[in-house]
Amino acid sequence: MNAWLRRTERLAACLLLSSALFAQDPAADEVASLFGRGRWREAFEETAHIESELLRSQWRFHVLYAAGNLPDALAAAREGLNSSPQNLELLHNAALCAVTLGLVNASEQLLERWRAALQAQPLDSAARAEWEGKLAPLAKATAALRATEADAESASIRARNVTRAGFAICVALLVALALGQRRRHVVS
Repeated sequence: MNAWLRRTERLAACLLLSSALFAQDPAADEVASLFGRGRWREAFEETAHIESELLRSQWRFHVLYAAGNLPDALAAAREGLNSSPQNLELLHNAALCAVTLGLVNASEQLLERWRAALQAQPLDSAARAEWEGKLAPLAKATAALRATEADAESASIRARNVTRAGFAICVALLVALALGQRRRHVVS
């Protein structure tokens, strides 16, 4: 339930942040209206009519993320980053999706880009603290994903070694059994 509330809060914050941008584009107004009514397919289709590439990418991300299509939401955020590589909102969105999808390398790269963009932005201390506050939990989640990945790799290596040892023991036992049977036939 807490995850759903956080997700809803994030979407609401993203909507408010984007509201200043979409007020200038009638297509974005229509996307916002459809999005607000939960008509995600129609909202996504309407994003094609948004003139600003950045705004189109942001709305595509929001619609796809809300609809639960995280791989395509990540692709939409990355598409926007091609034209606006320093956009903090798109970097946040892409990092959020990468972490949620468990894409460790992608989330690490996006967090590095986000940190660099954050340092390059002329932000006041309150805005910088807000963005750093958004970055910190994703960085922590990425570190946890990396640790889980390392644990899984270690467990996989141990499992392969145990399997190889078990196979070697089985072969040795079969050879010993075959030699034992041969000796009994020779003695008899």
